[in-house]
Amino acid sequence: MEMKPTNLLIIQSDEHNRTKVGCYGDASAITPNIDALAKEGTLFENAYCNNPICVPSRSSMIVGAYAHRHSFWDNGHPYEGAQRSFGHVLTEQGHRITTIGKLHYRGIECDLGLPDQRIPLHVRDGIGDLRGSSRVPGFGKDKKRKAFDGANVGESDYTRYDEAITQKAISFLENETGAGEQPWVLYLGYVCPHFPFTVPEKYYKMYEGIELPDPIAYSQEERPMHPVLEYIRKYLHMSDVPIENVRNTIRHYYALATFLDDQVGQVMAKLHERGLSENTRVIYTSDHGDMMGDHALFYKGLMYEGSVGVPLIMSGPGIEAGKRVKTPVSLVDLYPTILDCTQIKDTIGHPIDGRSLFEFMQKEEYDRVVFADYHAGGPPTDEYMIRKGSHKLVYYPGYESQLFDLDKDPKELRDVAADPAYASVLEDLTLELYKICDPNKLFAQCRRAQLELIEKNGGMREVLLGENYVTYSPAPKV
Repeated sequence: MEMKPTNLLIIQSDEHNRTKVGCYGDASAITPNIDALAKEGTLFENAYCNNPICVPSRSSMIVGAYAHRHSFWDNGHPYEGAQRSFGHVLTEQGHRITTIGKLHYRGIECDLGLPDQRIPLHVRDGIGDLRGSSRVPGFGKDKKRKAFDGANVGESDYTRYDEAITQKAISFLENETGAGEQPWVLYLGYVCPHFPFTVPEKYYKMYEGIELPDPIAYSQEERPMHPVLEYIRKYLHMSDVPIENVRNTIRHYYALATFLDDQVGQVMAKLHERGLSENTRVIYTSDHGDMMGDHALFYKGLMYEGSVGVPLIMSGPGIEAGKRVKTPVSLVDLYPTILDCTQIKDTIGHPIDGRSLFEFMQKEEYDRVVFADYHAGGPPTDEYMIRKGSHKLVYYPGYESQLFDLDKDPKELRDVAADPAYASVLEDLTLELYKICDPNKLFAQCRRAQLELIEKNGGMREVLLGENYVTYSPAPKV
């Protein structure tokens, strides 16, 4: 396939569960603009983040390597520019890259390879979430329960921030692009449908009269009782959320996703109006998902599809319309994909774990291995995922693993790790994990780094009892 450089528009949302998008099969989701991208382009059915929490997910994405390789352990260990990002590669070769919105790195004073950042959202005070680094249960996490139960109609700092991102994106397309200019890269970092679950009334009303699906396996009789999962429920103070509260929050989450879809639609409308569509490739994705009560679990930080899975769609020149790719892919694949789109070569080069998505558009590779890990607050141990073909291993050091056959069981209702018929699969995927890392050595390395960070910031008592905890990173003033 002959590649020609084009403009590139990257749209990344926050916490968008791919099972709750129309083009991914949810008939209840009102996402016409994201669905249109899929109709005009290629949808990746089995796309994943590489760490299901904001900061390490975004940090691994920008350098094209798994989070643990560069000690992006949690929301207190953000990318600060020490490793080469795709931004560095583009900028060093004179290619223009502009970002508008959420990035979630160390901060604008660092050389991230992103010289043109507009209303950026980075980790708070350049530090981030130290309580997640402590991994001590309970402290402050009751606020997550209150945020979930407090879903309501109205405006929040996050919806206002996303609207400002849209307006600045429209202004960029209107005033800073034109025929004959060097191709540009524009990255838009939206924060919705991330909590707070406060949604403008217009979008909430769009779901009146629509019966939304209940969460998967929510009841006490149905939910998985793996000890790691039970620990996480208690850590978040969310072992006993009434189903009525869950249904209410799910409705607000769907409406927030529709609000986000409207922002995407406004940007795409301006792209078409300006006549830029024929020379612009578009990528839509998210940094991770949100469990939304499936398996009686909430938020992110889990290896179920609702948390670790992400939507991933590409459209534009050279991208087949209406195509669906089954090959498992992940966010570290964006680094080489962005370089392919712009036809910029990394002349220095460094080891990356991703491969260009264009490879899999041309030839399926369903047995490809995709990896994710998680090292932050919630579980009593680390979490690892290996996806290979239809099978997915979830590995918990010190605890029993989980194994799912996603072709036969897409809702992950049957853990087959103890099934003798899957013994060879369990062994094979465990070996694939150990080819990438040694989970036991990694746990020790991670805990040393986390405890050193806590000592550097006043010690465990100050971190746990101090007043600096917030449930989500505050948006900049707009």
